[in-house]
Amino acid sequence: AGKSTLIKILCGVERPTAGTIEIAGIGAVRFAAPSNAHAAGIGVVHQELPLLPNLSAAENMVLGLQPGGLFSKRRRPEAEAAYRRLAASFPGAPPADVKLEHVGLQARQITAIIRARHAGARILILDEPTSSLDPRERAVLHGNLRRMADEGISILYVSHFLDDILDVATEVTVLRDGRIVMAQPTAGLTEQDLLSAMTGEPAAAPVVAAVTTAPGADGLVVELLRTGDVGPVSLSLGLGERVGLYGLEGSGCSEVLAALFGLRPAEGRVAWRGTALSGDPRRRIDAGIGFVSGDRARTMIGPWSLAMNHGMPRLGALAWGRGLDRTSERRDAARAIERLAIKGAPHDPLRTLSGGNQQKVAIGRWLERSGVCLLADEPTRGVDVRGRAAIHRLLRDFCRDGNALLVRSTDPEELVELCDRVLVMVDGRVTRALSGPALTTDTLEAATRTAGRAAFTPLARTA
Repeated sequence: AGKSTLIKILCGVERPTAGTIEIAGIGAVRFAAPSNAHAAGIGVVHQELPLLPNLSAAENMVLGLQPGGLFSKRRRPEAEAAYRRLAASFPGAPPADVKLEHVGLQARQITAIIRARHAGARILILDEPTSSLDPRERAVLHGNLRRMADEGISILYVSHFLDDILDVATEVTVLRDGRIVMAQPTAGLTEQDLLSAMTGEPAAAPVVAAVTTAPGADGLVVELLRTGDVGPVSLSLGLGERVGLYGLEGSGCSEVLAALFGLRPAEGRVAWRGTALSGDPRRRIDAGIGFVSGDRARTMIGPWSLAMNHGMPRLGALAWGRGLDRTSERRDAARAIERLAIKGAPHDPLRTLSGGNQQKVAIGRWLERSGVCLLADEPTRGVDVRGRAAIHRLLRDFCRDGNALLVRSTDPEELVELCDRVLVMVDGRVTRALSGPALTTDTLEAATRTAGRAAFTPLARTA
């Protein structure tokens, strides 16, 4: 649609070929670099947060915004005091001295907003800010944004979550294929109005239920899995089945998927199609386990071509001296481009694609394999409405061909649309299993509500 390109222009990363940008009190501006945008009062909270996990929240707030001396004994107390003054107005902000590697996504996102405010941002741009937040965390974020707007901060909220737009925005501009197709107040608009504007087609009735299939021992079997503070977790997936994991930040859903792929140390028994799984991710891939994450930096390499990223699961062959067939790699990538409607060519560097198209590449590289159990952590993060629907269709076809899907999403509507069953996790354990008529967005959200949970919850260290 052009959202990412527009953001890059507004924050000085790319230069426009035509047109003007005007800011109240400054007039027309042209940014040669991001520092020019910062000086003009524009702050950006990117979807992929550019924060350093091994630094504290206060250190991340001032990193790059003041010359030298960041880690001196004299400057650190100043930074922490400044952070605390701003953080007092943001529910859910992590403590000043806590390293970001020990907090969840919501806390890191609030840190990024505090960083922008510390830099003097009068115009705050947020790119897909709720793509990995659960409903409670979204409510906290929207409350913070409303308060900032009341204080005179202009908010540009970029999202394809239609309910979020209608909840928090006073005006909406819809982009389609690089052009504005709607620009008006949100009062009186419905999600169907926005969906029709985004797609250029009358809105189709949403899919609200999936066909339930029976789990079986011939698929994925997990018994008494423990990883860190998560577990014991036991579950099973039959061949052809789509099972969801749903829980709030810190519930353990992501940790379970990471452990099943060999990214975290774990205890317990895991088997796929009767074969016990162990070892590192390469051995899991060889056994038929795939993994895709909404955090693309974990599983994709930006400077590499689209074709090379698509063929990445085959790289294990190099360790055995078999080499790679570049011709078939490009041919397979071209086929995935056509099937998933990816806007890019096999030779394009992945980093030149939009976030949604990068995510399609991450998913598409598993869909042409057979006998695969795909572990998917936020698989449609950053993908627009049409792209998400296309990915859901492909995943259904993928499972109908005898594969299996275990998917975690913070969007309950996505799990209801896609899954046969959904397992609810609270505090590291599976507490409910929902399917059929009982599987609705309301029952999923209700199943995760627990009393007395703090707004900020540090994550446990991995052993």
